[in-house]
Amino acid sequence: PAEAVTAATPAPSDLVAVREVEIAPVPTLEQIYTPLPFRFNNAHLSAANRRALRESFAGWRTEGNLVLSVLVTGHTDSTGPADYNLQLSRWRAQSVAYFLRHIGVPRDHIKLGGAGMLDPHPDAKTPADNRFVDLRVWLQPPEEGGDSDRVAVR
Repeated sequence: PAEAVTAATPAPSDLVAVREVEIAPVPTLEQIYTPLPFRFNNAHLSAANRRALRESFAGWRTEGNLVLSVLVTGHTDSTGPADYNLQLSRWRAQSVAYFLRHIGVPRDHIKLGGAGMLDPHPDAKTPADNRFVDLRVWLQPPEEGGDSDRVAVR
């Protein structure tokens, strides 16, 4: 006996509309440090530190990254009173923030603060190594073309 073959008609609940949605690349976080320590009792950003920061930000721009925000935190060594070191660390952060604005980072993308002597450099070998500024930079990578940036949703 031959089996009857019938075309199955899907139930309305089985029908799905699919559309493509663009997915933007996920922002990334880069943490950088001023490569040379600040001089004792000083918040002046050295030429070498300015050059290093300029190169980092120019490199990210060349790669097509957009700077979404920058958290700038100044630090000091443990010499002197804690309240003065806290203020000095803020001045160091302000010095870096001013330079970032100079190289094109919008003011409203920059947040700053000071840690004084409470958060030493992770690789410090001498007290001077704790006279630094760290920057946490949120970057939006460029959008890539192609199907890898698309997903189907129901």
